[in-house]
Amino acid sequence: MEQKQYKFDAKESQIIKGIAILIMVFHHLFGNQEWILEGNEFISIPLGEYSLEYYVGVFGKICISIYAFLSGYGLYASYQRKKQNLGMVLKRAFSVLLNWWLIVVLCFLPLALMCKQQMDAKVLLGNLLLVNNTWCPFSDYLLFYVIAILTFPGVYWILNKVNKPLFFFWGMPLVGMVLRKVVDLTIPQGVLYQLVYFYVLYLPFVVAGSCVYQSGAFLKIHRWLKEKKWSKIGIKVILLLALIPIRWLSGNKLMLDSFFATVMVFLLVELIQGKEHNLCFRVLNFLGKHSTNIWFLHAVFFFSFAEHTQWILYFPRVPFLITVWCIVGCLPFSWIINLLHGKIWSSMKDGRMEK
Repeated sequence: MEQKQYKFDAKESQIIKGIAILIMVFHHLFGNQEWILEGNEFISIPLGEYSLEYYVGVFGKICISIYAFLSGYGLYASYQRKKQNLGMVLKRAFSVLLNWWLIVVLCFLPLALMCKQQMDAKVLLGNLLLVNNTWCPFSDYLLFYVIAILTFPGVYWILNKVNKPLFFFWGMPLVGMVLRKVVDLTIPQGVLYQLVYFYVLYLPFVVAGSCVYQSGAFLKIHRWLKEKKWSKIGIKVILLLALIPIRWLSGNKLMLDSFFATVMVFLLVELIQGKEHNLCFRVLNFLGKHSTNIWFLHAVFFFSFAEHTQWILYFPRVPFLITVWCIVGCLPFSWIINLLHGKIWSSMKDGRMEK
């Protein structure tokens, strides 16, 4: 009965993605001062050498680890529920790419033309295939995610074959660090470097999510906390907030983010339990459905488009309003992309059924 009461499935994952996109946007807005062009100022709260917004923003980089963790958890769960074949793996990867192509064609390409950027077939094709990230450097993660989907059958086989989730959970960040050094020393900069480097960079977080599902660790910790009577909401909120200074003070963040992301996801799942229909969580669930699109769409306010668009973003001047303004501005485009993706995907399915 207790296992049925404890829930960490698609709905909880969607809510956490909603939280992840909020901290990601905040991170990009206020945690990267070099991205903010001169004249685009905001009202900040001074705190020591920097500002409160900067410290919170820097912590927001953990969002990528959270997304990768959730991907690993979800992929492992789907493989456990239903045997996967090559066709299903390719369809999942193609669905991700289709969504990206819609973002490029409907958003980045028109904006590049309006801004009179240098344009040719090579630039467009490079962006569509994720090997040219001039329009959206955030697409590096998407490149990794597509490769992770294609290689996950091997990862799943190894995890089940060895069946030592704790070993992989703690060992993969170290392996990833070593492999990144090897890649830096042996592979020249280029497409191959990009493919391999980001794969070994983010894979430990995917493995962490898979190991948590495989071991049932969250349910075990949930039960232990309940027995010790440490499951009060106040304690979990304090622990969540404590992660901000702890991560800031930690040395090798890439090594430790598998652990930090896991702790954060666990605490968020604990806070969500039984409150999925709360208005706040319903809003976060809605944002979670659009989180991937918002991730890539808000790149138009930085990098190659910043000179033309960033002033719109920082117009409200107040950090909270800037964050809301950014997300609200992305939502109409995200809704159109999701609608088109659904219609194209349905028509492709119908076409195959007719054949």
